[in-house]
Amino acid sequence: MYVAAKGMRGSKLQALRPALRKWIHLNSTIGSQWAREYEDAPWWYNERASLSFFAGAVWMSGGWALEEFSSRKKGLDQGPPRSLRAGRYDINFAVGTHEYIAEAKQCWPKLHNLKSAAANVRDALRLAKADARSDISWGLPVLAIVFSVPRVPIAHASEVASLLDGFLRAPLPTGLVAWSFPLAARGLVSQSSRYIYPGVMVLVDQVRKGA
Repeated sequence: MYVAAKGMRGSKLQALRPALRKWIHLNSTIGSQWAREYEDAPWWYNERASLSFFAGAVWMSGGWALEEFSSRKKGLDQGPPRSLRAGRYDINFAVGTHEYIAEAKQCWPKLHNLKSAAANVRDALRLAKADARSDISWGLPVLAIVFSVPRVPIAHASEVASLLDGFLRAPLPTGLVAWSFPLAARGLVSQSSRYIYPGVMVLVDQVRKGA
């Protein structure tokens, strides 16, 4: 079964497409190189590392990005007035004339159970949205970002292509999706976990519109 090594879908947040094209390029080229030369991958690491690749793509597309900065956030109490608390924002960035604030999460769905894998992504998106709602927007659009790093047990190695195909076809409640599953990484195995990690997907959804 043929699985596109890279791609993008979604009709919303069109201003982000240049940055996501660069993000796809970064993961495809560097991911292929690391897989061949080091048996490593940029997507093997944590949310903070994944966010740095996203920020790099923003810069490469002519924008700018400020990551992991401290500011005030809305309080956790539900009743008015909502108090402010100290917090950290994941990223404030701009692409062209469009500026955003965003909160990010990372998840590791197991593809041998596609229903559970899709639920894992939806849960991560729900958590990212919850964090994003606590951000003070300063009139900017607020986004939720999820880096999804699918994994396949070695016992299912022969099914990687078909499992990826099913995963890419799964309906996900998001504005824009991009992915990179380089052919060089289709058999990339983490010896510490005994899973195959063939690539990465990023999902971006808008939580709040700008003023």
